[in-house]
Amino acid sequence: AEESDATEGERQDEKVQEEVEKQAEQDDGSNSNDEVVIRRMSGEVVLRLVRSSVAGWTARDAMGMVRQAISLDNPACAAVGLRLAFGEELMNGDDLIYELWPSDCPILEVVLVLQDKLEEEDVRQSAEFFLDKIGTYDVDEVRALITGIHIETDSALGALATTICVQTAASFMVDRDAVQGKHYLAIVLEITDEVPWFHERNGQPETLLKKFLRACQSAFEAHIQTRPLDVNKMRGILRLCGHLFFQGKLPVKIIGEIMYELIGHGSRLLEDGVECALDLVQIVLSKLQETKHGNALAQEFALRLLQLRPSLRRTEPWLSGQNLGARC
Repeated sequence: AEESDATEGERQDEKVQEEVEKQAEQDDGSNSNDEVVIRRMSGEVVLRLVRSSVAGWTARDAMGMVRQAISLDNPACAAVGLRLAFGEELMNGDDLIYELWPSDCPILEVVLVLQDKLEEEDVRQSAEFFLDKIGTYDVDEVRALITGIHIETDSALGALATTICVQTAASFMVDRDAVQGKHYLAIVLEITDEVPWFHERNGQPETLLKKFLRACQSAFEAHIQTRPLDVNKMRGILRLCGHLFFQGKLPVKIIGEIMYELIGHGSRLLEDGVECALDLVQIVLSKLQETKHGNALAQEFALRLLQLRPSLRRTEPWLSGQNLGARC
């Protein structure tokens, strides 16, 4: 098994090297005046930069650009570990390249070191790269690529969950029933048993789905404290929570707690809270009404919304008692 793993790792390295060298051949030809040049040298990827081309660039920006370049023909090469080095020093993702750039040096060469082990930043960039391919690639292909990301630590698993959560919420921010967002969510639900987990909490494994749910919770708690409230971002998070509830992955209790934060008597969100709550109710209403407790909550939500904004009786007649649920 160890020999098989080693062989697979060697094949992956060979693929990466082939892609980088292919890019290097192109750059060494007619593109010699390009501001950014990538070439393979001594087992590393060397990035040749012109000062004017990277104003404001961080190490993360450079790594993302190289990841894109080496993945043009072989998307699996996006799942490689990259570290940016200036001299002997490895840079952090947020380090600004120009701060390390000598004032008398118009051209700077930095090194991107290919690593066997993917860190959190590598996982995040790989996941973003693959998720963006939905629409270009078949969903099954994207799911396979996401599953193929090498997750070796609990923090890397958390990075994968958080990245997919952010991308999914961003998709739902644009459209309540965004097809792309539903694809992202389906991928999480389908691969959660295929991705390794590393720790338990209260006797339960901390799987990809568990970390995904926790990332959703963290996003909601962070945004609910923001003033002024970013209604669009909050809608994306709430729509994601609504779809998770509809899939049976969030309990009724959580929906009740979210609604209390939005329109409860202690809420300070006022009109913004009503807008967000109304959006969430429209997603979860029919599912709530499947149980006696859920139906009672739906009635409470409707009454509270009508109390806060009486005009909803006219604009949203489905909220009135006798019509509650007719919309769904």
